[in-house]
Amino acid sequence: MKKHEPLWCNWPNRKYARDVEDLTRMAIRCDAWREFFSSETAAAFRRMKGNILWFNRYEYFDKLLCEFGASERQVTATIQGLMRPGHEKPVVFTRNDIYDARAWSHLPLDCFIDVQGMKPRTEDPRWPAEILSLNEMPSLGVSVRKPWVVSAACFSMRSRRKDGRRIAVMTFAHPQLDDRFNNKRWVAEEEFPVGTNSAEMRTRLLGTVRDKCKKCLVTIEEQ
Repeated sequence: MKKHEPLWCNWPNRKYARDVEDLTRMAIRCDAWREFFSSETAAAFRRMKGNILWFNRYEYFDKLLCEFGASERQVTATIQGLMRPGHEKPVVFTRNDIYDARAWSHLPLDCFIDVQGMKPRTEDPRWPAEILSLNEMPSLGVSVRKPWVVSAACFSMRSRRKDGRRIAVMTFAHPQLDDRFNNKRWVAEEEFPVGTNSAEMRTRLLGTVRDKCKKCLVTIEEQ
């Protein structure tokens, strides 16, 4: 008879052990979302025909992201009317990408339901592995389509030579940009003959960006 190998759990690796308190924190988090989805807020969202974009169990349901086709004014008024007295927060929709017409407003979950046993929500970045140990309030992110007016001065261009041609790249920098862009978002790129001057390349690239931006509700104003 083949000798059975010892069970792995007989030698647990404490390096990867989880805090037992995490179970309580996760239970509180699940109970909070269960109450939210049976609340008048969720019912109002369904009436506005919202779509859920993100609700990830691997991030311990730390954030719920929704989008709505209704106007910014309608969604703002609806959300403000659903907040708990004494827990109101400003509902401000902010664009964070030039090629995405959505603007976002992020609110802590306890604006809408009573949640005990969690710390106040901060804007500090966090890894999924830190979510339960930090024990911060989950957030609700809501988006609507919103026009955005930006200055042509926000666009910069650089070029380099390659195989007898010049490759020009245009980027967009703005304080509202999402952190993933590191304040410099690629927007256009094109090859030009070597003798093309910088002003001509910039005009061409900015024209390309303007055409793309029309679909994304962005207006580029001259300096």
